[in-house]
Order: sequence, then C-alpha cells, then structure tokens
Amino acid sequence: MTIQVNILHIRALLKADAVILFDTYGSADSRLHSVFLYHLEHNLRAKTSGLPYEFRALESILLSVLSALEAEMVFIRNLVGGLLAELEDDIDRDKFKSLLHYSRRLASFQSRAKLVQEAIEEVLEQDEDMTAMYLTDKKNDIPRLMDDHEELEVLLESFAKQVEEIVNEAENIHNNVQSTQEIVELILDSNRNALLALDLKVSIWTMGIGMGTLVAGLFGMNIGSDTQSRSFDPGSQKAGQKTLVAASPAETWFR
Repeated sequence: MTIQVNILHIRALLKADAVILFDTYGSADSRLHSVFLYHLEHNLRAKTSGLPYEFRALESILLSVLSALEAEMVFIRNLVGGLLAELEDDIDRDKFKSLLHYSRRLASFQSRAKLVQEAIEEVLEQDEDMTAMYLTDKKNDIPRLMDDHEELEVLLESFAKQVEEIVNEAENIHNNVQSTQEIVELILDSNRNALLALDLKVSIWTMGIGMGTLVAGLFGMNIGSDTQSRSFDPGSQKAGQKTLVAASPAETWFR
C-alpha cells in the first residue's frame, strides 16, 4: 500500500518505510527543494512527534507546499501593494498595464492555492481514505476502525487552516486590485469624455464662426448687386430727355 501525493511542485509515493520522490531536482526553485529535502530527512529520522513514518513524510511535504504558497504570496503582496500605492498618487498607463499583468498572476496563484485547499478538504471528508493512509498499522497487521484517524485529521486540519488564510488574503488582494482597476477605468473614461466634450465645443465654435463668415459674405454680395443696379448712368438720362422732347411736338400736332 502507498500514498500518492501530487501537489504543486511535489510528486511522491509514500510507503510505510520509504519515500519515493519524482522530478524533485527539476524544479525551478532549487532553494525551496533543498529546504524540503533537508526537513524531510530530519523529520523521518526524528521519532519524537509520535507520528508514524508515512505521516512524518506527509507533514514535510505539506510544510514545503505551505512554504511555497507563503513565499509567492509575500512576493505578490509586495508587488501589488507597491503598485497600488503608486497608482493612488499618479495614474500612469504603464503602471496600469503592470497592474493588469500582476492581476493575472494573482488570479493564477489564487487558483492554485484553492486547489491545494480543496485537495486537503476532500481528504478530510473521506473517513475511509484517511483510515487507509495508516500504512504502518497495515504493515504490522494492526486493525483500525473506520473513524479512528484523529492524528491524521488534526495534521490535515492544521494545514487546511493555514492554506485557507492564504486563500483569503489572496482574495482580499484580488478585490483591492479589481476596485483599483474600476476606479482607474472610471477616471480614464472621465478624462476621455472631457476631451470629447472639448473637441465638440471647439467644433461648435468653429462652425459658428464659419456660419457668421458665410452670412456676412452673402449679405455683402447682395448689397453690391443693389448698388450696381442703382448706379447713375448719364447716357440713359439723355436718352430719356430726347425721347420726351421728341414726343412733345407730336402731341401738339394732334391737338
């Protein structure tokens, strides 16, 4: 009988007297694995905790997983917290892009932390599985009742509570990031609307000036035409006088 563990960066098979690790040295975080291997070796040799061999190995694995989550949580908290503080003083496009990038990274971390939490809670809900994880007792043919798993339950609940705290903190940071994004988007939309309103006002003013110039031009053209039609023409006046003089004798003749 074995216990199969596949959680975050650790893949292992736990037996009653041995631990088999897979791809431990292939991880990018060599320091984290070095600490894990040191703690695992020390914990397996120590028998003061009263836990069986397989549970001491499981404890070291859960401690390494918890350390990985805490380290990444601290890193993201510092990145996001510093950027949010900068955005309160100055809204910059590059900073806003960085916030979107950190938001995606935070969402990915939050998803992995929830998977760890759900995996531990799923084991806690299965009495039969927890009883079957007592490999040392099975090896020594020691019978165990279905609900007799208090040691393992306390161990898992302790880590489940710590993982839950990390998940809650990640959710709080995610909510802060979303609130900041919404505020920044509202400010950018307000600035954009102000620019559009200014552009509209300039267009209206330009159109008003253009209409005034057009109306003045049209009136100017009409006044010029009336003046030309009313201009004095001496030749026309003489012709009218000649016509009047020529008509006078004819009128006298008919009388």
